[in-house]
Amino acid sequence: MALKRIVVGVTALAVIGGGTGYALAESSNPTTNLASVTTPSNSPNSGQKQPNGKRDGLRHRFMLRLRTLQHAEWVTRDPNTNKDVTHEAVLGTVTSVSTNSITVKAADGYTLTFAVNSDTKVHLGKGTTGKVTDVKSGDKAVVAGIKSGSTVTAKRVLARTS
Repeated sequence: MALKRIVVGVTALAVIGGGTGYALAESSNPTTNLASVTTPSNSPNSGQKQPNGKRDGLRHRFMLRLRTLQHAEWVTRDPNTNKDVTHEAVLGTVTSVSTNSITVKAADGYTLTFAVNSDTKVHLGKGTTGKVTDVKSGDKAVVAGIKSGSTVTAKRVLARTS
């Protein structure tokens, strides 16, 4: 559960804080996909509790959707180069690991292989860091990276090792 909270927090910061556009993929209910939402609400009480105890606004609905995140792709603008950067993330089960790559399969069957390099940070939980080879097939993990062409390079691996 803590891993899921980390994923939701990291994804929310990336999507809400730095994004110019995004698309979330969710297979359980495609009719309520957030891909059609393009601008956050500017309402000062968006996401805050109202007098009747209910929450209001896009922010709250968005955060509820992130709880069920399986895989996502979003685009941000790099302020240094003024170019678009495509990010990918997958939460699921590690199916294979090598010194050069890690593959994660989401609960809906979506599988993505990330390239691994010296810039890839691996977090094994409880403040422990490690190498990608410390992660084993069958472990639960979230991997987030940057897409360039057809290659997605992992920037962060958050794993719950067995």
